[in-house]
Amino acid sequence: MDSLPQNSSRFDATTFLSLQLNKNSNLSDLSNSLLTQKILNQEKLKALIDTKYNHFSSVSPKINNFHQITNNSASKISLVSIQAQELKTKLDASLSEINDTILYKNQINETKKALSSFIQIERILQRLERTASSTTPDSHPLIHTSDTIKELGRAAADLTKLKYLAIRYKKYPFISKSSDRINSVNLKIISKLDQLFLDILNEWISVAPEYHEHNLLTTETAHDVDKTQDILDTFTQALWAYHLLEKADQAESLIRKSLIGPKIKKVIEKVGLKKGEITVDTLTFSKILEGILSDLIIFVQPLQHLVNTHLINTNIDIAVFSAWAEFASITLSSMPTLFVPGIPHRFQANYSKAEEFVSRFLDSVCIFEDSIERLCNSDIYIEWWKKWHLPAYFAIRQRNIVERITKKMVTNEEYKTENKLLVESILGEIWDKNTFIDLLSYRWWKLTLQIIQHYNSYTENAMNQFNKSFAESKNQTAQLFKKESIIIKSTKPLILLINDINGVISSFNNLFKFSIIPMILGTEDKDFETPDLHSSSNLKQNLVINTESKDTQLSKILQQSADFVNSMLTKNIDNGINILVEFTFALCKEHATQIKQIPSMYRHTNRKMPNKCSDFVGVIFQPLEIIYNLATMESGTDKLMNDMIKNLVYNVIENTTDYLFETITDLLENINRTNASLQRLRTSSKSITKPNNYFMMFHITTI
Repeated sequence: MDSLPQNSSRFDATTFLSLQLNKNSNLSDLSNSLLTQKILNQEKLKALIDTKYNHFSSVSPKINNFHQITNNSASKISLVSIQAQELKTKLDASLSEINDTILYKNQINETKKALSSFIQIERILQRLERTASSTTPDSHPLIHTSDTIKELGRAAADLTKLKYLAIRYKKYPFISKSSDRINSVNLKIISKLDQLFLDILNEWISVAPEYHEHNLLTTETAHDVDKTQDILDTFTQALWAYHLLEKADQAESLIRKSLIGPKIKKVIEKVGLKKGEITVDTLTFSKILEGILSDLIIFVQPLQHLVNTHLINTNIDIAVFSAWAEFASITLSSMPTLFVPGIPHRFQANYSKAEEFVSRFLDSVCIFEDSIERLCNSDIYIEWWKKWHLPAYFAIRQRNIVERITKKMVTNEEYKTENKLLVESILGEIWDKNTFIDLLSYRWWKLTLQIIQHYNSYTENAMNQFNKSFAESKNQTAQLFKKESIIIKSTKPLILLINDINGVISSFNNLFKFSIIPMILGTEDKDFETPDLHSSSNLKQNLVINTESKDTQLSKILQQSADFVNSMLTKNIDNGINILVEFTFALCKEHATQIKQIPSMYRHTNRKMPNKCSDFVGVIFQPLEIIYNLATMESGTDKLMNDMIKNLVYNVIENTTDYLFETITDLLENINRTNASLQRLRTSSKSITKPNNYFMMFHITTI
């Protein structure tokens, strides 16, 4: 089986290569021989496979009783399978019985617990019904009120437990039958608690002013101290009972209606709020806010302190849900014109008073940061601030400013120096504390840029008019340069315009540094070491504590805008200086032009050699001196203007001297050419007299 066919021989690579080398075969022959040997090997492999398979298929089974053994094994396996199935059936029956037993025991245990809970529910109900039906003496002395409040506190705890059990076992008929009793007891306890809570509030109203005035430990007797403290303790216990009953909002509502509401209305009546006015009088509003805050400090602050100290884990907040809620409601209903900018300056003043009031409210009434944050995030607080019609206020202010500017600064009219005062006045008015509202800061800044842009357009037009006027007057410079009054009259408006633009730049930069930046960033009068959580710039936000990065970024943006404004206005000043330089140079040039007359003064004459400069030389820069004195007088000590005046002087002198140099150079070249021509004509004759041209050259060079 393992032998190869008779005619086959085993292939050996070493022998094959030796044979090929002995034959001196080249690579091509070697490749062909390998290919032939490969085909031969494949054929031998195929023949070997066929031989092996035929030999295997011809082998006959040699296992004795093979089929019998196989059948016996199958019978045994079938029997084992039947036995296993029977065992599984018995186990399933046992497991089912065990499960039924466990379920039955669980039901028994659940029933026992339910019955125990039913007994507990019944006992709690009976105890609560006794508490609810008990009466308090008509006089309601404080000691009885305190004891009753404590009892109601325990009842509230029982009622909370009772509600939990009722929800847990609500599927049982006993609970459904007891639900009416539970609701009835709940209402009775709440009603009784409300009555006692109102009594406590009345007691507190009677002792709060004295408590505030003497602060417990000054001139009060021990009895008074104990009484006040008992009232506060009883008040705390009552609020805790409301919290257990999940009726904290009802307690806050009672405080709002019985304590805060009457106090606020009394203050408004006392001050005497006038109805029918376009806007609430600022003085009246200020008195109302002062009176309200004073009462809140007396009557609410101690209660809020108790809540924040002893009931910190509850959602009770008297400052937010009682004091502020009632204040917002009453101001919206009794002072609707307060929020309308009918009289803008009153509206702004009232808004500022409101910001100041809220800041003091946060400090004096809310006291703790949790309460402050709760107020600033509450809907009643946000909605109250939204009632202030700030966009309408800005629109009124903007319209007034735009009308004033467009009426005074007409683009096609001649420049008027009072317009500089108008721009400075309006910018100061925009960023004045009596006009500014921080929430409109971005609008104020945009309006500021628009005003300066309008002023820039106005000055650009004025510059163009001056440039045109000076261009037309160049033909009359011969008459102008001889009259100082005409020079002053022609140049003074332009000098005033340049000085005014510089004044606007200076005013804007001072305003930007000392008013705009502090107001927009909320850094005015601010202690940088201690962040102010209650500053007016943060009142309408969610208590932003760290805004340093935002302020830095905003400051950079504002500074870029301010730099652009400076660049824009300075460009107009440069244009004005250039116009003034050209005009002054034209006047000086008229004097310098007289040097061209020197040749005619000495040609064909025997005049003596000059020993001094011509008269016109001393007055060449007289127009510059006149304009310089005028500009210096108008600019004063302003450094920027003085630098610009220096540039004016430098440029005029440079242009004039360059003109003189070019003119003298041309004259000397002409004289030299003339001398050369005359010399050629006189070569045949002798003369002992120097030519007149020599005197002309000497006179010119002595200039």
